[in-house]
Amino acid sequence: VEYASGDGIDLWRNSSDSDILSVKITDSDNGAEVGGGVSGAFWVTTDRNDFAGKKLSTTNTTSYINYNFPTDLPTGQNKCDYLTGIQNWKGGVFNDTCYKDTNSTNYTLTFYSTLFPEVIYPNGSGFIRGNPVSVNGTLDDECGYVEDATIVYTYIPVGSPQNSYTCTINSNNGWKEGEGWYNCTKNTVGRPQGWYNVKMEVSKNYYSSNSTQKNNSFNLGTNPSLTDPSVDKSIGGWGEIYTFTVTFTDSDFNTNNVSLWRSYDNTNWVMINSTNRSGVSVPIQFKHRFTCEDYQNQSPYFYFKFTAIDVFNFSDETTPQYITLDRDNVTLTLSSSSDSTIRRISDNTALLEFRIYDSDHERYTNDTDGQIYITQDGTNYVINESCTPTLGYCNITYNPNCSSTVGIQKWKAESVYSGSTWYKSANSSEFYFNITTVKLSAILSEPIGITRVRGVDDVFLRGNVSDECGLVSEAS
Repeated sequence: VEYASGDGIDLWRNSSDSDILSVKITDSDNGAEVGGGVSGAFWVTTDRNDFAGKKLSTTNTTSYINYNFPTDLPTGQNKCDYLTGIQNWKGGVFNDTCYKDTNSTNYTLTFYSTLFPEVIYPNGSGFIRGNPVSVNGTLDDECGYVEDATIVYTYIPVGSPQNSYTCTINSNNGWKEGEGWYNCTKNTVGRPQGWYNVKMEVSKNYYSSNSTQKNNSFNLGTNPSLTDPSVDKSIGGWGEIYTFTVTFTDSDFNTNNVSLWRSYDNTNWVMINSTNRSGVSVPIQFKHRFTCEDYQNQSPYFYFKFTAIDVFNFSDETTPQYITLDRDNVTLTLSSSSDSTIRRISDNTALLEFRIYDSDHERYTNDTDGQIYITQDGTNYVINESCTPTLGYCNITYNPNCSSTVGIQKWKAESVYSGSTWYKSANSSEFYFNITTVKLSAILSEPIGITRVRGVDDVFLRGNVSDECGLVSEAS
């Protein structure tokens, strides 16, 4: 078996490359060419040691057997069965009826391919400057993952590429590889802030070198900061407006969600309000009016805090502080509809009306009960009647009887809350109304039917003055 062609050839496995492996068969007994139709075969190693299944062939008329490799692979074989690198091949007579099985010596061919790297992670992530940053990449060829390659990761600051630095198997703060994954970790102490591109350069024997770059792979930054948290009052009615302030800074100028939170127990938190901000030393203010439920549920304080978080989940949080919510103040005012004059014992009644105003919440309230106190002698409050407010108005109708003297009487109002303690009790100032009566009636009772001497006898006169309730004293 004589060599003809195919020794030392180079083939690119990832292309349509092929070449002819060829040997010539000669009859060693008579030295003549065997001619056509002699059965033969070729064998090629897959890993330089183990030969794949044979490729059958027959000699042509000029006594050559040929193998167009790897285009004409035997059924069941494909190019990915053959590793890159140097492979051995041989050919010769096989299973022929006239000639003994005889092979050539081993010849070689070399398979090459192309590497396909990809940076998988980070993919737009953020890291705190000074913390380690891990880069994960994969390496494949047309047949699958590639191991034992040389990998160089380069961390490239977008704003200052001259400050780039590398992460390799020999220079790292953590390295792991396997099944085509190459993971490298590098510290970032003292490295520039901002966005980074990551370049992955790969090489391996029998492969063409290649590289890839993931732009804006990660952002190296700092946590935002919240300072000087405060509230404009430490105690006040639940319905008052509270102003919460904090100073926000993000030296990376990332947009942050800055939020105000509340808690009844310093454990479970609910967001009150939030805003998006960026910049340095930015004053942020939230105004909030609480509810009576907030007042009732504080135990015993009402806690608040601020948080800031940016797009990379860099965050800061203030230490919880507390305020004390108190009952709201109310004021009571005289309604313009209230009557100022009433006739005693008649079909007319007096409307005594006041209005209840939540001065902390700045609204009229129906959440309190009303009491009205009235004098009958102009001094002592002896009548007490309750009322239920509507739109803050609370009133009674009053028809004085004979227990009330005529003239100026006083009345005043009080707000109370019978169902809870949302409001402080309040009293109004004193209001006045005038009680009138019918015309006085005068009756002369003496003298009647008597005779007296003028200039000699005294005449005694007796009479009485009365109204609808009876005799009236101190009349003139």
